[in-house]
Amino acid sequence: MPRRLLIAGVVALLFALQAFIRFHSSLIHDTAWYVYVAQGLLEGKKLYVDFVEVNPPLGMWLIVPPVWFANLTGLDSTACLYGYLLLLTAAALCGAWRLVQGAPSVRQLFLIAAATILLFTPGNNFGQREHFMVLLFLPWVMLRMNAEAKASLLERVIIGALAGLAIALKPHAIFAPVLVEAVLYIQRRNWRSIFTPENFAAVAAVAVYGASIVLLTPEFFGGIISLGRDAYLPYYGYPLPIVLMDAKWAVIFMALAGFGLSDKKVQVFWAAALGFLISYFLQMKGFTYHILPATIFALLACAAALQAQFATQRLKTTATAVTSFAAGALLLTEPQAYEPNRDISARVEAMRTPDVHSIFVASNRFSHAFPYVVEQHLAWASRMPTQWLVPYVTDHWKPGEATHDAIVAKALDWTMEDLATLKPDLIAIDNSKAQRDAMGGFEFLKFWNEDPRFAALWQGYRLAGDEGDILIYLREK
Repeated sequence: MPRRLLIAGVVALLFALQAFIRFHSSLIHDTAWYVYVAQGLLEGKKLYVDFVEVNPPLGMWLIVPPVWFANLTGLDSTACLYGYLLLLTAAALCGAWRLVQGAPSVRQLFLIAAATILLFTPGNNFGQREHFMVLLFLPWVMLRMNAEAKASLLERVIIGALAGLAIALKPHAIFAPVLVEAVLYIQRRNWRSIFTPENFAAVAAVAVYGASIVLLTPEFFGGIISLGRDAYLPYYGYPLPIVLMDAKWAVIFMALAGFGLSDKKVQVFWAAALGFLISYFLQMKGFTYHILPATIFALLACAAALQAQFATQRLKTTATAVTSFAAGALLLTEPQAYEPNRDISARVEAMRTPDVHSIFVASNRFSHAFPYVVEQHLAWASRMPTQWLVPYVTDHWKPGEATHDAIVAKALDWTMEDLATLKPDLIAIDNSKAQRDAMGGFEFLKFWNEDPRFAALWQGYRLAGDEGDILIYLREK
C-alpha cells in the first residue's frame, strides 16, 4: 500500500474514532447553552435581552451555522455541531499539512501527531470556546512560521481573519500572537515581516467584530460588562491549588519540548503555548477548558521537536520515550465523553408528564439544567442559564429587609418577569443542604417571596415531589 494511502487511512481512523465518541456523548453544559441561545437567535430573540450571558457574543455566533443547518435539514443540532467541529478540525489539519515543511515522511509523521492532538486533547471539553480558538488560530501559526509558504492573498486574508476572531473569543489570549511575533522577529531580525496580509486581516477582523457588538448587541456594553465584573468574576472559580493543578499538562509538555527548542518551529509553538498559559493565569478560574489551548500548543511543540529529530536522524531515545509516554498518559487518563450532572435532571425526568414542555431549574449550578434541556428539546423558562447571581445576592441581601442594591433587585425582577411571561410547566428548586451551606443559607422561595408579584404567580403551581433537597412543582393546566 502506498505510504500516502496508509497515512490517509490512519488519519481517517482517528476521525472515525473521535466521531464515534462524540456521537455517543452529551454536549458539555456550556456549549449546550450556546446551542439553545443560537436556536433562539434564529427565532428572532435578542442576545443580552432574552438571554443574559456574561460572555461576548462571538462564542454564540460561531454556533449559529450548525444550528441553522440542523433546522434546515431536520437533523439534531448536537450532531450538527459535532460535525461542524470535525470539519473545522479537518480544515485546520489541511492547512497545517500545506504549510508544514520537510520531507514527505516527516510531514506525514507530524500530520498524524497533529490529528491525534487536535481530535483527542479537547476530551470532554469538546466544543468549548477554547476548542474553537485552537482550530481557528493554528493555521495562522503555521503560516507565520513558514516564511516561504505558498499561500495566495485570499488564503492569507482568510487565515488572518480567522486568527483574529480566535483571539477575540478570549481577549486575554492576545499574548499568544504577540509572543509568536516576538519569537519570529528574534529569528528573522526583520520587523517588516510583521506587516503581512494575514496580520492586517486579523486586526481588521477584530475591528469588524467590535463594531458588530456595538451595532448588534449594544446591551453588552450597556450593562452586561459591569454585571459580570461585579456579580460573576468575584464569585466563580477555584482555589489557587486547583488552578495550578489544572495547568500541569501544559507545563509538563512545555518542559518536555525543551529538548527541541533549538528548532525554530518548536520555538514558535512553545511561544504560543506560553501565551495561552499566561491567558489561563490571567483568568485565574481553574476551569479545565481555559488551559486547553496552552496544552494543545505545548503538545504541538513536542510533536515539532520529534519531527525535527526524525528530519536530522538524531533521535533522542529517552526524550522521545518520555514525551510519548506523557502524551499517552494524558490522552488515556483524561475523559473523552462528557458525563452530565443528573442530580436534578434525573428527578425532573421522573416527574415530567407528557404535557411538560418547558422547565425552570432554580440552581446556581450550570450543569443542573444543561445539556438536559437541549437533549430533551424543552423550552427553558429563564433568560439566564443558571441562577448565577445567587452568590452576589447572598452577600447583599438579608431576608425581610428592603434592599437598595440594583443587582439584587434585578435578580428578583428578572425571575418574576420570566415566571410570568414564560410560565414554565415544571419548576425544580435546588434546596439541598450543599446549596444552602455554600450560599450562606440562601433559599430561593424565601428570596422570591420578597416580591409582591410572587404569591399570585405561585398560586398556579402544586408541589409534585419533595425529597428534602429537590422540590418539584408542576403548573396546573
